[in-house]
Amino acid sequence: MNRHALIGIVSLIVLAILSVSANAQSPAEETFPFVGVVNVKNANIRAGQAKSFESIAQVKQGEELTVINRSFSWYEVRLPQTVSCYVHADFVKYLRDDIGEISGKRVNVRAQAKTGSAVLGQVSAPAKVKILGREAEGWYRIEPVSGVSGWIQADLVDFRSLNVPSEAVVELPSQNIYEKKRQQEAEAVEKQQEQLQDFEKKKQEALTVKGTIRALEPVLNDNVRHRLDADGGQTFYLQGYRSVLDGFLNLRVQIQGMPQSEVQADQPILLVTQVQLVL
Repeated sequence: MNRHALIGIVSLIVLAILSVSANAQSPAEETFPFVGVVNVKNANIRAGQAKSFESIAQVKQGEELTVINRSFSWYEVRLPQTVSCYVHADFVKYLRDDIGEISGKRVNVRAQAKTGSAVLGQVSAPAKVKILGREAEGWYRIEPVSGVSGWIQADLVDFRSLNVPSEAVVELPSQNIYEKKRQQEAEAVEKQQEQLQDFEKKKQEALTVKGTIRALEPVLNDNVRHRLDADGGQTFYLQGYRSVLDGFLNLRVQIQGMPQSEVQADQPILLVTQVQLVL
């Protein structure tokens, strides 16, 4: 082998070594996050930094993982989208199209559908989640979201790149004009039902009081111009038709009315629903 051929071979070996070095990070020089690749046939992603923690996923040789941190000999990684996580349905408002919205602060995302299972992270309102199914005892199975992670032994992952993909963001699909109209109609019906329920509740709280109607001076507002000096010494401000209540001025009556809390006053306000002269 001549000298030029030998030099060429040595140069290729040096270039290969430099190429490997360029694609590796020592623990002291690691930069997070980075993309790593699994270097063994099968590896477990666990709920914590020890083999005693439950396995929450298994990855195969060649699969890429986003590494976000290191703790001693363990890497913290984003969970692959194929991994299922769980949140309790009490903290998720179902929207539509299998999309839910978190309704609490720092809601635990767990490895299994039970309270004693490992916590993989937390998520807060108004974050949205992709619902994969509903489990027994009130749990939703969801795709991994930002804030949840697992752990894998660091020696099972090789550095590949600093070109880290963005985290997936769950959003509601756009609606066409007809879907929006149906949703608005449904919301209007729901609001009307709530108003009826509120009215029925107030009807049940209606008061029946006897006393004498007097002119209120000064008036509270255009709708509250009278007061009732009730038997027993209690005073009520009366909200009702002026033309009706004026006809009972200085007379003893029995009034049925619903307490009003929307307007602040120094005396309770009754919305008059019925007034009857007491002889």
